[in-house]
Amino acid sequence: MTDARWRAEIELVGENFSDFTPFSTKSGFVGFLGVLRGGRRCYQVVVKVPASRYPAEEPKTYMEPKPEYHHWIRASEDPYLCYERNKVWNGAKNSFANCILIARKYIHAFDPY
Repeated sequence: MTDARWRAEIELVGENFSDFTPFSTKSGFVGFLGVLRGGRRCYQVVVKVPASRYPAEEPKTYMEPKPEYHHWIRASEDPYLCYERNKVWNGAKNSFANCILIARKYIHAFDPY
């Protein structure tokens, strides 16, 4: 990922999800973490991807607690959210903010106000 793309991602997420904080790890991941509110509780959300694979690869979305246990891919130690997009991931058009929006829609579907 280019520095310009990362700055644009930080700006876009900041404008739409001000409670989310950008991060990068020594192991090469980049992403955002924050809290989304459902009807009954708050959810810690992490959206991350290896920086070397972004934007070609869609970030994975992790959440605690989970509003339900059916929509999770358990291929690794940390299950990540499984969802269908209306359109396939397009790194030129999609962003971390899109992934956070999908997480918010998921929470509202399973923990409505």
